[in-house]
Amino acid sequence: MPRSDDERLMTLEARFAWWVLAIATAVLVGGVVMASGLLIATGLVLAGIAAQLLDQQR
Repeated sequence: MPRSDDERLMTLEARFAWWVLAIATAVLVGGVVMASGLLIATGLVLAGIAAQLLDQQR
């Protein structure tokens, strides 16, 4: 049975959110390794955005 448009959209949103989380983790780790406060802050902000995107209760 084919998926509905809503299910397909949710799948795409979840995939995008996981990519944002992966990028945020890479930026955060890079910031810690290079001791760069700006990269650490950027990684934390991106992780927060990804958490909002992954939240099922919105």
